[in-house]
Amino acid sequence: MTGGGDRTGTLSYAPVASPEDMEQEIQRLRELVGVAESAIQTLRDRCEDADEAKAHLARLAVASARLHESADSAECLGNLQDVLLNLVGSEEIAVWSLSSDGRTLELRASRGIGPEPWQRVTVGEGAVGQAAESGDVVRPSQAAAGQPTVAIPLRLGRRVVGVVAVFRLLPHRSGLGPQDEDVFELVAQQAAFALCCSGEPWAAKGRDG
Repeated sequence: MTGGGDRTGTLSYAPVASPEDMEQEIQRLRELVGVAESAIQTLRDRCEDADEAKAHLARLAVASARLHESADSAECLGNLQDVLLNLVGSEEIAVWSLSSDGRTLELRASRGIGPEPWQRVTVGEGAVGQAAESGDVVRPSQAAAGQPTVAIPLRLGRRVVGVVAVFRLLPHRSGLGPQDEDVFELVAQQAAFALCCSGEPWAAKGRDG
């Protein structure tokens, strides 16, 4: 057949990749997979953090309700100790109220400790006395044996009405963490309010922190 122009087709072939090129491409794909896996893990971690934050807030809400469920002083003290046992992890706890002259703390309840040495604590002395004087949570850097791990002032507004101390932690607790700080603040405010509502010896007492 004759016609205008040469219509003979030509076939083209892609060049065969060299082993070096293939290895580079494989390495690039591996890096992309690594980036994707890292992004997926980051999302998983964020989801876990969000779930843990929600669970922590739920625990605080339950603890707050527990602190306010009774107007009886003895029951309030028992509920306070239960909250610290469950949220902080300690079976060694003591609670003091401030004396009428504001100079000493008087032991009102204890669990798991020998109460005799702690019947009265002078304001300003030791972790417990310092918490009463300053109105701040006191955490000794190295608590000696038999001494509090943390002392929490019980505050009604800016007035300190008492102190609660946590001594030795349970074996599964290696130390205190950021979430424990939320518990301390909850206890400082909510427990003080509940105890003051329960009447003597808590009502109409306290010193400015």
